Amino acid sequence: MSHRVLSYHLIEAAKQMFALSPTRLSPEQKAQALARAERAFLLESRVLSCPEAVGVDVAEDSLANAVKLIETRYPSHQEFLADLAINGLSLEILREALYRELRTEAVLDKIADSAPPVTDVQIDQAYLVHRAQFDRPETRQVRHILITLNPDYADNTREAAHARLTALAGELGPTPTTEDFAAAALRCSECPTALQGGVLGRVPRGQLYPQLDEALFHLAAGEMSGVVESEIGFHLVYCERVWTAGVMTREEAAPILRTALEKNHREAARKAWLAGLLRRTK
Repeated sequence: MSHRVLSYHLIEAAKQMFALSPTRLSPEQKAQALARAERAFLLESRVLSCPEAVGVDVAEDSLANAVKLIETRYPSHQEFLADLAINGLSLEILREALYRELRTEAVLDKIADSAPPVTDVQIDQAYLVHRAQFDRPETRQVRHILITLNPDYADNTREAAHARLTALAGELGPTPTTEDFAAAALRCSECPTALQGGVLGRVPRGQLYPQLDEALFHLAAGEMSGVVESEIGFHLVYCERVWTAGVMTREEAAPILRTALEKNHREAARKAWLAGLLRRTK
C-alpha cells in the first residue's frame, strides 16, 4: 500500500475539520488537515501491519457498497470521477483507500470482540448509579376525532363544525368502546389519523396542543372528552390506556444498560489495544 491514498485522508480531514474540500482550504487550514491525514494514514498502516490483522479481509460486496455510497453524493458518474481527479484521486486509488479503511475497522472490531462480557453485577451497579435516568413519566394512549374550520365550506364553519362534533359526542357517550371510537374516527375525522382509527399514539404531558393535553390528562382510561378547541379545529379526545409515572425496574432497565455497557467495553478494548500498539511501534 502506498502513500497515494493520503489524498483520501486529506479529503476526510478537510471535511471533518472545516466542512470544506481540500481545494477550498486556506494554506493554514490545509497544513492542519494534512497533519491530521498523515496521522490517520500512519495509524492505519500500523494497524494493518500488526499480527492481529493477519487473516482479516474485506468482502468485495462491502468494498463495492462503500464506493457506491460515495458516488451517490454526485449527480452523475462523470461528475464523481471528475471530483476524484480534482482531489488527486482515481477510482482505483479510492478503492485502495476504502479497502484499507474497512480492513482497519474490521481489525478493531476483532479486538473489540475480545472485550470482557458484561456481568449482572455491573448491570446492578450501573442501575443504582444511574437510577434517576430511568424515571418514567405518566403516558397515555390517545385517539382523537378532528373537525377542521374553513368558512368557505358550510359544514366547516365554526358553528357547523361545533354542532357536528357535539352531536357525535352525544352518540358516542362519555365512555365509548375503543372499537366504537375508532369507527367514528374513520367515518368522521378530518385528520389523516382517521385511517388508523384516530390514533395519536402513546404520549407524555406536553406533546399535544395544550388544550388537548389538558383534556387528555383529566380523563381516565376509557373516557372521552367533550368538544375541545385547538388552533386547527374542534376535537374529541379519547383516553384508551394510562401508564402511571414511576421508575423502570432493574429488569426493565437491564437490556438498555447491557447494550450501553457492552458498547463501553468494546470501545475501551479498542482504545487500550491502540494505545499499546502505538507504544510498541513508536
